[in-house]
Amino acid sequence: MFASPDICHLAKQRPDHELTMWLEFSLIAFAAAVLLHAILSRLQSRGNRVFQFVGCASCGAILLLFEILAAPTLDNLARFAAIAIFGFVCELYVFVFTLVTSSVSVSLLFGGSAATDAPAGDMVVKRVQRMLETGLVEKEAGFLTMTRKGKVLVRIFALVRGILHFKAEAESREVRVHQIPKANRDI
Repeated sequence: MFASPDICHLAKQRPDHELTMWLEFSLIAFAAAVLLHAILSRLQSRGNRVFQFVGCASCGAILLLFEILAAPTLDNLARFAAIAIFGFVCELYVFVFTLVTSSVSVSLLFGGSAATDAPAGDMVVKRVQRMLETGLVEKEAGFLTMTRKGKVLVRIFALVRGILHFKAEAESREVRVHQIPKANRDI
């Protein structure tokens, strides 16, 4: 209805597989990146999973570039669409796997129970360990204190929360120092 007759004529001239080739290329490159990430995650259990996936996605992007440049029937719009779709699904993947790996609620859904509280406790220990590793908090004499980097991040989150009009449940309280429980002092 809104398409120009020239575009409709061009679409009718192309076979159906050529119209979706860019999407197939994007999904193949994404599947290769996820497969490579799965293999790398099992071989190297330590390290930042997001950075690992960025490396794997870079390999997938190189594969995608070879695919779209080797296809002479793809026009520039289809090539751009292939790159954009690849970027979007990679970002969605990063969002989903970081949600799953750092969510206490998801951990409870995957086999924990509120009675045992072990997976949730493990998730909290892992989260604190990640904050120590990234320099958001530091440990001093059994206490966790926020670093300058952590305070900057909190200010950014507070700004975004204010822009979006979100209210924290305990907004009036400000806790600056947390004591590490005795069971987890080896963090």
